[in-house]
This record gives sequence, C-alpha cells and structure tokens, in this order.
Amino acid sequence: MAEVTFDGDRSIICLNETYLQLASCDEFARLKGLIVWLAWESGLTFSTTIPFNESLDARNARYAVNRLYVATAQLIAGDEDVISEARQSIGQLGSSDMGWLDKLLAVDRLFRESIGHPEAWPDGAAAKSGDFGFNALKPELGIREILLKDSACAYLNGQKKYVFQNQTLRTITAERIIATQV
Repeated sequence: MAEVTFDGDRSIICLNETYLQLASCDEFARLKGLIVWLAWESGLTFSTTIPFNESLDARNARYAVNRLYVATAQLIAGDEDVISEARQSIGQLGSSDMGWLDKLLAVDRLFRESIGHPEAWPDGAAAKSGDFGFNALKPELGIREILLKDSACAYLNGQKKYVFQNQTLRTITAERIIATQV
C-alpha cells in the first residue's frame, strides 16, 4: 500500500500535472514531513546487511524496505518546510537523537546532486539488481530500484516497469547509499 503512494497517478514524489499545484502548498510540505516522521517512528532503515544464504523471499523483503527508504528520502527534495516538520515531529517525542533524519537528509542530498550532475555517475552497464538508478533524460521519474539488466537495457521498478538503454541510465549503488549515511 505504501509504495502506491510513491508511484503511479497518486504519487506524492512525482506529482502528475493534475496535482502539480500541491507542490507549493504548506500543508503538502507538512504532510510529507509527517510521512518522514512516520518512517522514523516505524524504524525504517536502508538495509545494509546481506545475510549468508539469503532466501529469495528475504531478499525481496529487503529490497522492498530499501525502495521505501529511497522513496522517503525523495519526499524531502531539499524542502526546508518538509525538513522542519520532520524535525519538529521527531523532536516532540523527546528524541534528542536526530541521527536517523540526518542520514535520510544525506541520502536526499546525494539524490539531488546525482540528478543535477548525471555525467558524474556510471551508466547502466555497471548496474545490478538491488542498486538504484535514474534516467538522465527523464529525471522527473526520480530514483528507482534497478530490477534487472541485460547487455543493452536496464529495467527500473515502478507501478509500470520502465526500460531504458544503459547509456541513458545512471547508477547509484546500494553501497554508495550506505556510505552516504555514515
């Protein structure tokens, strides 16, 4: 259910033209900040551990959590109102540890810098399942999980599957996302 919120016609990350006016509303920024707080409250983290002999079901569950974390980071989009609402909501619970939010903000910065400078990132030839990527020619689609790739194309996750030529795709490895959070 949560992934539907981040993809498709009702996406709050990639607003379609019908809802584009929401982007400038204070209430919409507050909603995004509260979603970030809910992710914190739920203990959402980017899974860094790959267990020995991980089953296919366990791997798929790990990938799903990572997709949700990446989607949550993209909600921020450098918006100070979203950040302020998230900080206030997390801080209300007496938590003086803002480390979780700081890590998420670092991932948000990584994504914004990546899309702003796609030439600095490897193309889809190096991509592997579980990494993330974006189409340098369609940055409005956001950062998405790379499902699989072949010698010419990579497939990005979404409500509909996106297929792009490797040369238009830019890759952000899971290891790079993890390193950003340190």
